[in-house]
Amino acid sequence: MRSIIERLGTQAFPRLRVGIGRPPGRMDPAAYVLQPFGRDEEFLMDSARDRAVEAIECFLAQGVMAAMNRFNVQAEDER
Repeated sequence: MRSIIERLGTQAFPRLRVGIGRPPGRMDPAAYVLQPFGRDEEFLMDSARDRAVEAIECFLAQGVMAAMNRFNVQAEDER
């Protein structure tokens, strides 16, 4: 991300973020996100990937505001 910001000369650009939760204990966040997924996590990632694709398609077709309004909500808000 730093290299993209450096190359563009700004932090003002749309980006897709996927939450990682909290690393257990005092585990380094970088080590946490780079470890292999467990079975339960694979299921969650399949869903997150599908949702990320939907968000990108919405962004490309309808613009950043439409994508933000549709996808920047907590899972509980969508029920």
